[in-house]
This record gives sequence, C-alpha cells and structure tokens, in this order.
Amino acid sequence: LLTGNGPAFCAGFDLGPVVDEPKRLNDFIEELSLLLRSIRRNRAVIIAAVQGAAIAGGCAIVSACDLVVVSPDAQLGYPVHPLGLSPVVSAPTLMQTIGDGPARALLMSGQLIDGTTAHQLGLASEVNDDPQGTGDELARRISGHGPEALAATKHWLNKLDGSLEDDRFTGPVAGSEPLASDPESIELLRRRWGRRG
Repeated sequence: LLTGNGPAFCAGFDLGPVVDEPKRLNDFIEELSLLLRSIRRNRAVIIAAVQGAAIAGGCAIVSACDLVVVSPDAQLGYPVHPLGLSPVVSAPTLMQTIGDGPARALLMSGQLIDGTTAHQLGLASEVNDDPQGTGDELARRISGHGPEALAATKHWLNKLDGSLEDDRFTGPVAGSEPLASDPESIELLRRRWGRRG
C-alpha cells in the first residue's frame, strides 16, 4: 500500500538539483522508469491511496499501481511542458492503464484532473473520501487471497499488456535524454522552477 505523508500523495520531483546541473535530469528520468517497472513487475499487488496531489512523477507512480483509490478532490496530471520537460517516461504504464487516446490527451494537455475524472478514465479503481482507510481495507482483503494465484494473475496481465518488454520503458527514457542538453528546455526549467524558490 503506497500512501503520501501529509496532504499530498506525491507532488513530483524536487528539480532544484537539475536547475544547477541539467544532466541530472537523465538520472531522475531513468530512476523513475526503473521505479515504474519495479511497481508494475512486483509479484505483490500494489495499491495506491491518493489524497491531494499526484503530479508528474507522482501521477506516473499511480499509473503503475495495480489498484488505486483516490479522494474526489485529488489532483492528478503532468503539467511539465512549461518547465521544458516531457512526461513521456510514464507513457508505458499510463497507456496500459487508461488506453492510448486518454493517455495521449493527459500527457499532451498538461491538464490536472480530479479524482472523480481519474476514476472515469480508469486511472483510479475507486473514489472515496478516505483513500487511506479504503486502501487499508482493500489491502487487508486482498492479503487473504492466494498469493501464488495473485502473482500468476499479475504476471500474465503484465505479459499480455507488454509490461515485461523492456524496450517499452527504455525507449521513452532515451527519447527524453536530449532535453537535458537542449538550451531552450534548460532555460525554461531555470526560469520557471526558479520562481518557486
């Protein structure tokens, strides 16, 4: 069961180190891709209980989970283009979760959606005012199921949807690498992230 500590599930990366050293962006993206693969391929059922914001990398984590409970007022999405960044690293799991068209719209628009909309799109499996409590209850119920049967089910779902194919994950990482040396992207990041400080 993955939860946030405080009012947000995960508001994304702290990009301060990238502002000072743009090449570190590639490390952030590669580590996020590895995390998404680890969540998706873990033999255990991974549940996210999402309150508040799940932005950029936070939304990517949500997209990799097996089951997701969100509060109605949760905010999810990828508003990263104004920072000169691409959210494409989360495309493999997002497309598998909500389908090609909705994933394209969410990744390209930069729009934030609420928990109810996330549920309608299939990004969340349940909406509840108490995502933590509902996630705990769901985890307890699932933990009573046969672990080998669950693991076999998850493995075959992953095999059928392409989650076991490394190139689905490594391609977007490689495609994002040029942004770490693109002058326009670096300038956007420095200008816009600097305003936050």
